[in-house]
Amino acid sequence: MHPLTTWAWIAGEQQPTLMVWRTGQPAPVAGVPGAAAAAEGIDQLRISGDLITCRTPEAAYALDLRSAAYSRITPRYGYAQARGGELAIAHSRGDAESAGSRSVIQVVRTDRPPRLPRCG
Repeated sequence: MHPLTTWAWIAGEQQPTLMVWRTGQPAPVAGVPGAAAAAEGIDQLRISGDLITCRTPEAAYALDLRSAAYSRITPRYGYAQARGGELAIAHSRGDAESAGSRSVIQVVRTDRPPRLPRCG
C-alpha cells in the first residue's frame, strides 16, 4: 500500500478557495465547500494526515479532511502547524501586545482528537 499523498493550495483571486487533492481522487475538491470567505488571507498551509492547518492575519485554523469541517483553533494572533503527525498550537494568554502576556504552547498528536463536526 502506498502512503496517502495530500496537496492543498489556495485557488482564485476574486473568491479564494482552499483546494485539496489526495491520491486516488480524480480531481481536486474545495476543502470546505461554501467556505470561500474563510480562505481570504490564508498562508502557511501545513498538512499532517487528515489535518490541514493554516493562518490568516487574525488566527489559525484547522481543516479536518475526515469530516470536511474546519474550525478556528487559536485566539487572535495565534499560530498552529500540523506536521509529522503532530499539531502544535501557540498563542498568548492575555493581550498579545501587552507586557503581561504569557506564551502558551501545546502539542498533540493529529490522530488523537475526534473529528471536527460538520456544520449545517
